[in-house]
Amino acid sequence: MAEIPIEKKRSGIPAWLWLLLAVVVAGILLWLLLGREDNRLPETPVASAPYASAAGGVAGAGAGTGAGAETGAANGPITDLATLLTAPDEAVVGREVRLSNVPAGEVPADAGFWITGENGAREYVVLHEVRTPNTPIEGRVDVDQGDRVDIVGTVRPASAGAPEGAAIPGPTAPLPDGINHYIDATRVTKAS
Repeated sequence: MAEIPIEKKRSGIPAWLWLLLAVVVAGILLWLLLGREDNRLPETPVASAPYASAAGGVAGAGAGTGAGAETGAANGPITDLATLLTAPDEAVVGREVRLSNVPAGEVPADAGFWITGENGAREYVVLHEVRTPNTPIEGRVDVDQGDRVDIVGTVRPASAGAPEGAAIPGPTAPLPDGINHYIDATRVTKAS
C-alpha cells in the first residue's frame, strides 16, 4: 500500500488567542482591585480650608484656643455636643465636628434639622444632599425627631448663609433666624 502523508489538523483555539484572553482578564482584575480605591469615600473627611470671616480675619486658623475649647487639640474635631453648644462662637466656628449618637430635635427637613443637648440648647444641621424627586425624604437619610444620629461636618458662621446647593426646602431656607453658626454636615447617619 502507498503511504499517504496525513497532516495533523490543529484543533482548538490558537495560543495567541489564549494569551490575549489572559491579558484582558488580568487587566480587568487589576482595574477592579485598584480602581475601587478611587471610588471609595474616605472614612475621615479632609478638614476644609480656612475661610474668610465677616470680621475680615481667617476663621478656622487658631479657632478653639479660647475658653470652652475642652475637646482635644486647638484645631481638633469637636466630639462632644455639650462643648459645641456651650463654647463661644470663635472657639467652634471653622472647626470640624464628629458627633456620635446625638438626638435629633425638631426636624423641619431631613436636609436641615436641629440637634438638642441635655440643657435644651440646640444646633442647626445642614446636610448636603441631592433631593429625591417626588418623595417626602429629601435625600438618602430620613431623619425624624427623636432619632439618634452620627454627624461629620464643619461649623460655619450663619452670617455666610447656607451652603450653595443645600436641599433645604420650606421655612428653613436659607437658615433659621437667630442662629450664630450651624453644622455644615458632609455625612449624617442614623446611630445604631
